Order: sequence, then C-alpha cells, then structure tokens
Amino acid sequence: AGATQVTLPTLFEWYREDFGSTDGEMLRWVSKYLPPARERALRLAVEADRFVVKWTAFDWTLNKKHRPAPPMPTGTPGPRRG
Repeated sequence: AGATQVTLPTLFEWYREDFGSTDGEMLRWVSKYLPPARERALRLAVEADRFVVKWTAFDWTLNKKHRPAPPMPTGTPGPRRG
C-alpha cells in the first residue's frame, strides 16, 4: 500500500511549533480529533512513516465575514461591591 495522504489547512504549517516539531508529532496531535477508525489509520501511517502531508490554501475571505456579538444575558447579577 502507498503512503497515506493527509491534507491540512496551511495554518498548521504556519504554526507548526504549536502542534509538534515534526510532521509525525503534528499528525499525532491531529489524530486525537478524528473519529476512532480514522485516528487508528493515521496513527498506523505515522508509526510506519508512510504518510505525506499536503497543505490547503488559507481562505482569507473568512476574515471578512462579520458576525455580531451575541446579546448579553439579562437578569445576571454583576460583580458585588462592598
């Protein structure tokens, strides 16, 4: 069987140190958030060193989407002074 191809957002490449110093460490971190069968498959690929990481382009238009802040809860007591 060939290498497992893993496609990740470019943010993982930009902030690599937050997820591990090697591709294998980064993929172990990512695997924790996958469904069990995919987690196992990725961990096996990492252990066998049979993987290739590809990067997707960052979608800068996501930064332009404005979402209004949620309304403040009413009736919630503020900090006590005293």
